Amino acid sequence: MYRIVRVVIGFVLCAGMVYGESRMDTVSMPTLSAKNNRPVVFYLPDGYDSDTTYYPVLFLLHGINGDEYSWPRNGAIKNVMDSLIGHRIVRPCVVVMPNTNAGEYIWGKRYKGMEDNRDIKTHSLTRNILGYFKNRKGNFIDYFDEIVMLAYARYRVSEQAEDRIVAGLSNGSYQAATIANMHPGQYAWVGLFSPVIFGSQTPEPDEDWCITPELPEGTRFFVSVGKADIFRSYGVRYCELLHKKHIPCVLVSSKGGHDWKAWRNDFATFMRYAFPYTKQ
Repeated sequence: MYRIVRVVIGFVLCAGMVYGESRMDTVSMPTLSAKNNRPVVFYLPDGYDSDTTYYPVLFLLHGINGDEYSWPRNGAIKNVMDSLIGHRIVRPCVVVMPNTNAGEYIWGKRYKGMEDNRDIKTHSLTRNILGYFKNRKGNFIDYFDEIVMLAYARYRVSEQAEDRIVAGLSNGSYQAATIANMHPGQYAWVGLFSPVIFGSQTPEPDEDWCITPELPEGTRFFVSVGKADIFRSYGVRYCELLHKKHIPCVLVSSKGGHDWKAWRNDFATFMRYAFPYTKQ
């Protein structure tokens, strides 16, 4: 089933309040799938450097015209996470923010390697948004697996499914849904902010292939759609399809549009669901 939640976000970043020594790391990751080095940004919570805890982990994806700095810069991820954790709303966790641009077709960015598959559709808009040989048949999943392996090798992050979540905005939501489909049962929550999943912007608009009927119990979806979002109908339709597959989905309807103000608020709401704080 899915629930529609209409919310007016009361979450406010507390300017000037300091919650400790969280930090951001930027790592250059050599890849086999993309045949180049790709940057990945990590948020590490206060306390990470002073204990031996294995932390829950969020893999957080940007949109079509974004990069690894979109969430740190436009999403104010450090301030948001510091406040959520500092107020004991959300458990301390590691946030992984990769660059998932496919190649030089993404707004002039010239990260070569992933755009050379010959079977991908030549429509320019499709290439701009996906660029991964239709995602499921190409090397996007291989690339994402390399990101996961980097996180495990470099940082203390939990490998338990209940401690792993994946989320993304706009096109990144499409990628997050792809990851959940290709790795069923490995992510407790899937967060989709203003998802672009149907229509001419996807390679096979009539397919619901990013929904796996056999998703095991425990995998839940969070979908946020602003009342002024141009892709609002896509998010609502996706929740309806999840409902038909008996996959739990929380549908959050807010006042925002397809913009960062809405995504920052939706992210804070999602984290309350996915990693709520519990007393030890």
